[in-house]
Amino acid sequence: MRKFGSILVIVGIFSIIMTGVRLYNTGFPRLEGPEGETWAGGLRILAPYAVMLLISLGVTGLGGFLANRPLSAEEKMEKDERVVTFYKTTLSAWSSGKLEDLHSSFKLSARLMRTSDLMSKYQPYNDIAIRTMFEKFSPAPGEFMVGSGNGWFILTNLRLIQKDGKTDEFREIALADIESYELRDGQTDVVVCRMKAGTEILFENVLVYPKPEFLNKMLAHPIPV
Repeated sequence: MRKFGSILVIVGIFSIIMTGVRLYNTGFPRLEGPEGETWAGGLRILAPYAVMLLISLGVTGLGGFLANRPLSAEEKMEKDERVVTFYKTTLSAWSSGKLEDLHSSFKLSARLMRTSDLMSKYQPYNDIAIRTMFEKFSPAPGEFMVGSGNGWFILTNLRLIQKDGKTDEFREIALADIESYELRDGQTDVVVCRMKAGTEILFENVLVYPKPEFLNKMLAHPIPV
């Protein structure tokens, strides 16, 4: 909206200038002629220029308001250097073929997208999982996105940030610390992360999560930073 506001300011100023030029070239000569000898005639001549001037001033004022208004929380996040860097790193990793062992679609998608396209598809503010990562679990240098799931999780080359449906909270787990990842026997809404330290981390009442076969493939073949 700020860019649109700046455009409106330019359009408004240009319109004011052109209105003045037309008044000088056409309006004033008419005022000096027979048509402008009466106040009614002069009013008829000047009225269109006055209306156009008011419209132009209104457009300029609206443009100035939009161009200078405070950024929304969504816009601030989209302009955050950490956020932009994360998406640029993601696009670079995908296009370089780092994820080809997982699926060929990553490289193909990267060829068809710019950073702004990737941010539109995986929205940093409106996707609660991605927003939580930026707000609570800031990305590390070289970290990039591998996938996300409808506000329930974001998977990177280094971490899984997953929402627990029982507590309605997000938790992060470093992939390097996970021994195996699976669903609890007979349950499709309980995710079990068996840790190399010998413990288990559970996520319960989970609606969306990375597919176990996909994540275990990542664990078996770590993706380089």
